[in-house]
Order: sequence, then C-alpha cells, then structure tokens
Amino acid sequence: TFYIFQVRIVPLEVYFKAFKRHSEFEGLHEALCITFPQLDFPKPPSKLRILHKVKRRIEFYLLLLKSIKGYMLKYSEYNSLFMTKIFQFFISGAKLMKEEEIKRDENEASEVLFMKRASTL
Repeated sequence: TFYIFQVRIVPLEVYFKAFKRHSEFEGLHEALCITFPQLDFPKPPSKLRILHKVKRRIEFYLLLLKSIKGYMLKYSEYNSLFMTKIFQFFISGAKLMKEEEIKRDENEASEVLFMKRASTL
C-alpha cells in the first residue's frame, strides 16, 4: 500500500506528490532515532495489529511529522538537520504537481509542516 502525500514547499509555493510505503516511514523513524537519540519520537504501530491498520498508520505518520515540527520549534539548532531528513524523505521519487491537481484546503486538520495527506493507494 502506498500512502500519497501532497508536499508543499512554502516559500516557493511548489507542490509535489509523494508516494510512500509504511516501511519507508519506519526507516525515517529509525533514521531520526539514530540522528537524534536524545529526542523521543512516537513508535510505529505493530505490524501484527490488523484491525484499523490504515487508520493507525496514518495517525502514526501525522504524529511523527507533528513531533518533528514541535522539536524544530523547541530546538532551533536542529532545524537544518530535520529539514534535510524530511526533504530527502519526501522529495525522493516525488512528482511535481500540476496546478489542477493541487488541493489547497489550508484548514485541513492533517496539515503538518508543509505537507498534507492526500489519500492511499
């Protein structure tokens, strides 16, 4: 299953569509834990739990991104490292979006950092 995210780079108003698997988010989580061992990131949901799997995974993705945003506000000295990890994660393999594809609901509750969850495949 791919999870599709709309990624917005705010200063440039450029939008990308990123397709990510759950295992890639687990990899991001692991990389963050190695890079920032002093910070506490939310743990990925168990692979053995089948009930509400997609919902739990999406909640984890949003919580992970929200915690990154919180740490960026709290520890400004880590901003460049966080942004590098996030850009590498989302922009690798992403596709530039056409104007008509962009969903611009600025009030969407799932907006975290500069991205929005669009849907799943």
